[in-house]
Amino acid sequence: VTVTAANNDVRNDPALTVVVKGTSSDATMMVDSAVVAVTDDELVASAPRNLAVVVDSSTAGNATVTWSGPRSIGSQPITSYDWEATAPARASQSGSVDLAADPTAALSASLTGLALGVEYTFTVHAVSSLGDGESASTTLKALPIVTLTASGTSLAEAGTDTITVIASIGAPSAEDVVVTVTAMPAGKAAVANAAITIPAGTFAGTDTARVTAIDNAVDSADATVTVSATAPNAVVPTAPATEVTITDDDDLAGAPQNLSASVADASSFVQWQAPADNGSSDITHYEIRYAVTADIDDADWATVAGGATAANMTISGLTNDSEYTIQVRAVTAAGDGPAASTTVTPTG
Repeated sequence: VTVTAANNDVRNDPALTVVVKGTSSDATMMVDSAVVAVTDDELVASAPRNLAVVVDSSTAGNATVTWSGPRSIGSQPITSYDWEATAPARASQSGSVDLAADPTAALSASLTGLALGVEYTFTVHAVSSLGDGESASTTLKALPIVTLTASGTSLAEAGTDTITVIASIGAPSAEDVVVTVTAMPAGKAAVANAAITIPAGTFAGTDTARVTAIDNAVDSADATVTVSATAPNAVVPTAPATEVTITDDDDLAGAPQNLSASVADASSFVQWQAPADNGSSDITHYEIRYAVTADIDDADWATVAGGATAANMTISGLTNDSEYTIQVRAVTAAGDGPAASTTVTPTG
């Protein structure tokens, strides 16, 4: 008995077996069965690997899929890759990477005009003269691009000013888009109604977020916060950022009055009076710093014992015959007031 495998009837199974059995011509005896191994000597390529999706962050509806070659190319060289992107009730897209025309062509597919918020299945396989190889697939979703529009760029620290923020997208999505507005760094401004929902099929949320400055969070110098947003199913560009300046509307205390200093051996007795104007809040304490005059700008401030009623301090450990600059300032909830300054030269 001769058993012959039909050419090209075995695909990508290098160890297929068939069972041969039968009876004698006069049907008086059975032929023992035999297992015959059939080896495929013409294998197509295995599935492509490392599929990766990059959603375009500048053009809504666009995406790029890349992949690398299969672990096994099969028995013949790969001539092309065929790909297709499909989604229920949506137009499909397909294409091919022709390696026969360009052996160095990038293994990638550019998808345009995808429906936003819809999950597509992307499938790709290698092709050789033996036919289509095994397929690899992944899913992708094109995302809408969010635009934030703020009603202003400055806030007063008292919390009476409000900036409203509107979230919109350039093209509607098939699913609700939830945009969460933030103001960073934290602790300078608060965001009310931070989560804005843009319903499926619409261009903008019906609600607005509201940004207000936190009272007394900014002292002396103005501060800047960046208003931005996040969205799990949309792209929120990082630029251009919305920068909001928070202005300190509290008044600082004036400089201490009548600052004077007397000298002794390696020491000085400093005294002062309260400022003529405490500003918008009560004085909490005084701070003092001193150093050789040339180094005063690098000196650290220290709190004077006695709180708001402190009016003098003795400084010791000075070097005789060296000129020192002594500065005193009042501190309130609004911040550090301007310093009063004097100079002394202790003597032995």
